[in-house]
Amino acid sequence: MTTSRVIALLVATMFLAAAALPARAQTKPAEVKSGDTTDKAEKKAEKAEKKQAKKTEKAEKKQAKKAEKADKKPAKKSDTDDPERSNKGGAERGLDRADKAAGEHGTQGRGTARSRQAR
Repeated sequence: MTTSRVIALLVATMFLAAAALPARAQTKPAEVKSGDTTDKAEKKAEKAEKKQAKKTEKAEKKQAKKAEKADKKPAKKSDTDDPERSNKGGAERGLDRADKAAGEHGTQGRGTARSRQAR
């Protein structure tokens, strides 16, 4: 069989297959009365307004709840609030700063670090 004959057979097969499919039903657009379109448009606008109002209300409630939650939280005490542990001027650095801030906690580790630094 030649290439052109194969192509002709394929085209014919596709044409027959397409012809065998049921034809789509022709539907007429529904007749619309002039009053119906305005009613639908008004209802659609009302629905959109309600939806927007609901969104706004929800956002306001969320914001109020967030503010209320923030009011209930106690203020965090940071290390800078304690003048004994503060290093505001940056005068002390490294292990000296750690000694002052942590006190006796971790003294052994800082001692080991000092001995390794000196090498």
